[in-house]
Amino acid sequence: MDRNPPEIIVWGIDPTAELEIQLRVMSALATLAKSWNAVIEPVCVIKPRHLHSDRLETLFEDLVSKINLPGFGAPYAIECRTETVAAKAETLAMYAAEKSARMLVVGSHARHGLQRALLGSFSESLILISPVPVYVVNPHSASCAERIERILFPTDFSASSRNGLELVTSVAREMAAELVIFSRRKPNTAEDFVNKAEAWATWVAGQNVRVQLVLDEGPDNTAEAIVRYARTNTCDMISMISQAGLLKSNLLASTTREVARTAGCPVWVQHTFPYSSARK
Repeated sequence: MDRNPPEIIVWGIDPTAELEIQLRVMSALATLAKSWNAVIEPVCVIKPRHLHSDRLETLFEDLVSKINLPGFGAPYAIECRTETVAAKAETLAMYAAEKSARMLVVGSHARHGLQRALLGSFSESLILISPVPVYVVNPHSASCAERIERILFPTDFSASSRNGLELVTSVAREMAAELVIFSRRKPNTAEDFVNKAEAWATWVAGQNVRVQLVLDEGPDNTAEAIVRYARTNTCDMISMISQAGLLKSNLLASTTREVARTAGCPVWVQHTFPYSSARK
């Protein structure tokens, strides 16, 4: 009987990143590879005159020598003639889509304020435009467990979030992980809201996935509440929803961006839009 081909996970290498970030990303990659029988494809987006492929291979071999991980393919360099962060992110996103990758994994420097505005954020650009789910590992992420046992799924119970629930439920079932459905419960919350939350949890349980429903009433903002819960309850991954477009990224997706920067575990960002609309 033929076995299914292995999944492909694209690793967006940043040769300039600190070694600590690189090792955290590789640890996360190892966990995903074991969970999905996946092959890791290390990819670096470069400008031709800046970095030759043999130099990239040397940098990659140096990284791999520092941590014993199976399943890594040879590094691959993609040429990008434009220096902007957005152009490099689009080049990598298109490559991952063409490879039908299960996930695109990147490290984040977790910059804030003016530094982030001036330098741009490669991981945040990917979150906005990538048709492939993006898995962000930031400097705050703890060393990854050997397998993912608990996934946190923050939601507002909207229609787009329901699509995300179905995908993350499938992933939780594959990984034999518990799924925690997390939402903020405001004072005087309507009964319909609670009924919908309970109905979502019942549906997940019907998919043979262990589920826990948490309606948080803490005083902190939504991003802080998500990060706090994940840290204090040993969540191994947070699954977030991204919205399309620059305006939405500034006004509506600040929670996703802040969680991706500050969470103590990797953050898996799904989108709810086609690639063409994300670029408008």
